[in-house]
Amino acid sequence: MRILHLIDSGGLYGAERMLLELGAAQRRAGHEVVVGSIGPIGSDEKPIERAARHAGLGIEPIRMAEGLNPAALGVIRRALTAQEFDVVHGHGYKGNTLLGLSGSWRTRFVKVATLHGWTNLQRWSRLWVYEWLEKQSLRNVDAIAAVSPTFLEGGRLPRRLRTAVRVIANGIAERADPAAAIDDDPRLLRWKQEATPILCAIGRLSPEKGFDDLIKALALLRKRGLTARLLILGEGGERPGLEAAARQAGLTDAVYMPGYRENAAAYLPHCSLFVLSSLTEGLPITLLEAMRIGLPVVSTPVGAVPTVLSQGRAGRLVPPRDPQGLADGLAELLASPVLAARLGAAAQQRFQCEYTVDAMQLRYAELYDAAWQRRFGTDGYPVGPQASR
Repeated sequence: MRILHLIDSGGLYGAERMLLELGAAQRRAGHEVVVGSIGPIGSDEKPIERAARHAGLGIEPIRMAEGLNPAALGVIRRALTAQEFDVVHGHGYKGNTLLGLSGSWRTRFVKVATLHGWTNLQRWSRLWVYEWLEKQSLRNVDAIAAVSPTFLEGGRLPRRLRTAVRVIANGIAERADPAAAIDDDPRLLRWKQEATPILCAIGRLSPEKGFDDLIKALALLRKRGLTARLLILGEGGERPGLEAAARQAGLTDAVYMPGYRENAAAYLPHCSLFVLSSLTEGLPITLLEAMRIGLPVVSTPVGAVPTVLSQGRAGRLVPPRDPQGLADGLAELLASPVLAARLGAAAQQRFQCEYTVDAMQLRYAELYDAAWQRRFGTDGYPVGPQASR
């Protein structure tokens, strides 16, 4: 089977890492996998393209004018018809929207869309419009997957689409990459040598990640005499505001934001707790990466997180937008290494049972199969690894 994964990537964050994990598992299963990487005209190689090449996946750079426009749809049509794909699998706002709006010309492939995460957006903002367009475009795909059942709640999806959505949890490889070398990072090396607890958060520096609440929670911990440090790995438009918040709270030396790291998960073994302070999520890959190594977790109950953490039996759940509640949860685990270790072990066991990449790959294979049979019947269906073209 030939599979094209379509994405407009701004870095190696959750959707990108899920795509790469899935693509690598599909390749191991014998399929030919290509990453269709959308980017502006004249842009250099993107991080996802380098990572795909490293994983042995094919790469199809798709360059177009920025924004959603008729010219972009033409570029996508040409890209999709230039090669013989059996499945075209969209990810994220732009990938799904362009796939859904690209027309219903005669093709011999199925269109699949994965919903990774929607933010709470101001009506008529640019991202609100993108989300609305994505929802409309989903009417024109053959199968829809969502990484969390929360997409089916609250009326965010049109009713006619909810029954068509299949929830497929994200998965990652069972074996973690080696821990990152920190010899060339003086601040992190000093923190390790001082044996100070290090809290780690990973994600775009954007409002929905709640990193401002996390900095406030750290300030509250300091008032209690707890000297934990905070490492935030990621980049984004909220950096100036977060840096100002840390300065105002007197936490300049306790909050470290070294920027975006392609191998962010490799920093987790150097940390004491993983913190997810988000206001909205689907199923965060970063959470699974922490669970994989048994790192204790404190998280808001957003998206699929309560299910993944077994309703608090595999991690501490705290209210969103509540720095005091977040500080209480962190303080509880910092004060009780035995409790923290027990929750970390439970999380690791949950990961091994439910959230591996092989389990995810099999669920997507079933989704592809069902979509193909609904659209084309069984005649000519590219069954099994040997059907790669």
